[in-house]
This record gives sequence, C-alpha cells and structure tokens, in this order.
Amino acid sequence: MDKRATHTIWHRVQNQLQQEGAILLPLRLFIGLGWTRAALEKLLNPDWHHGTALVRFFEGQIGVDAISFPFYQSLVVELFTPYAQFLSWVIMSGDTPLGLQAPRLLAASREPGYPVGVPVSRGRRTRKRVPAACQRR
Repeated sequence: MDKRATHTIWHRVQNQLQQEGAILLPLRLFIGLGWTRAALEKLLNPDWHHGTALVRFFEGQIGVDAISFPFYQSLVVELFTPYAQFLSWVIMSGDTPLGLQAPRLLAASREPGYPVGVPVSRGRRTRKRVPAACQRR
C-alpha cells in the first residue's frame, strides 16, 4: 500500500471519529470485515461456484426438519435446489460489495432515505421562504 493510500485511509478514520456516531466505528468495521471474510470464503471454495455447497445446505436443513413452513420447504426443493448454481453466484456477488460497503452504509444510515436512494427534502434545503409568523424566535 502506498503512502498516499495510507494517508487517505487515516484521514477517513479521523473524520469518522469526529462525527456524531463515532462510537459505532468499531462495530461498522467488524460487520464489514465479517461480510468480506464470508465473501472470500465463498469465492475461494469451488463448491460454491458449482452450487453444491448450497445444495448440501438445503439438504441438511430439510434432513433435520429445520424448515418450519411447508410452503418454504416446497420452494426450496422445487425452485432453489434446481437453480442452486445461479443462486450461489447471486449470493457470492452480493457478499463482496456488501462487505466492502458495510462500514459506509452503516455510517450513512442515520440519514433518512439513504439506503434506498430516496431524496429527502429538509427545511434547510428547500428554497421556499418561511413566513415571519412561522419563524423561531
């Protein structure tokens, strides 16, 4: 890692520590590292590439009768198991960006509408003039 990248990372950490939810930084990093580790385990395991790891998981859950709802059990047997290879690639491709973005997403989750990309209008962002009778004194 070059000196500029280390400097940039250190400045980001310092900025996070000065913000309102700074106490949550270790938790956000822990969750992000957990997702990243899970993604790497799946990417390095060839059984995930072929879908066999997911099929084994499904068969294990059905074998010990861990699926409570009959509808869900038929969904696993008839839909998820035949398309296990596609589903495992969807899972692997979702774990990687979540692991890398979890600290950022959790930091910004204080903002309403952020996780779904909904623009939220706040009083300070609108251009409407507030009548004098409604202003705080």
